[in-house]
Amino acid sequence: MNDILLAKRLTFLPKYYARLSEVVRISGAYLGVVAMVAVLMMVMVAPLRHKMEVVHQAVLNVLAPSQRHFSAMLSHTEKPWVNPINLSDQAQMQVLPNDPPELQSTPPESALYGAALPPVTAKDVAAAKSSYGISETQLDALESYIARKYRVALKVTNNLTDAAFLVSKEFEIDPILVLAVMAIESRFNPFAESGAGAQGLMQVMTRVHTDKFENLGHTTDAAFNPVINLRVGVKILDDCIKRRGSEAAGLKCYVGASGPNDGGYGERVQSERRRMSLAASLPMKR
Repeated sequence: MNDILLAKRLTFLPKYYARLSEVVRISGAYLGVVAMVAVLMMVMVAPLRHKMEVVHQAVLNVLAPSQRHFSAMLSHTEKPWVNPINLSDQAQMQVLPNDPPELQSTPPESALYGAALPPVTAKDVAAAKSSYGISETQLDALESYIARKYRVALKVTNNLTDAAFLVSKEFEIDPILVLAVMAIESRFNPFAESGAGAQGLMQVMTRVHTDKFENLGHTTDAAFNPVINLRVGVKILDDCIKRRGSEAAGLKCYVGASGPNDGGYGERVQSERRRMSLAASLPMKR
């Protein structure tokens, strides 16, 4: 009897080991595939990310105003905006025959909502940042966070943050709040357009705010100019906050919420504002 049981067990062992071997073989094959995929991802993701950044930069260079045009439109004067990535060659700053009409002649003295715009220099930009109490280290951290999260070229991010600080100082509004609105509205895409017709960085409803573009000496065609859109958007946001009496109510006004419910828009903006402040080790403005 014992011999029979032993014989059965012995005949079962090869089948058991065969099944175990098959499981090990299949598991090994799957692990090999996973390892190959992981290696390919490590090899390919970084170059793909770099290529996407290069393509994004190229699109901005083609479609956005040039650095010189970007600068002139920010100051709205004959003097270009000098910034950390300016054109040092003075010859490159001269007006060219194929420049837009507004750059071929000296712009008239214009007013931004009743206040004349002075020439903008690197010193003005530095003063705007200094007035908020942000150090270069904190600014670098903020710009790195924005560039990394929203897939924006760092040089473009530098320009946008410079403009945000400068315009925010004019309206005495927190620039981190402005940057958070830009993030939620367009993810820093100056060519964004919603189904409702909101356009640009700050998603301005151009058909509603034609007068604000006219006050800057532009038509609503300038809505996709990053700086013009920023100026108009910050003006609207500032008006909303002052008219409604608080940032929370102002954000509801900005997004066009007619009732108490803004669909969570205000909280999304404030959450992103907190993340930006945390990334840059900045205290939240009250």
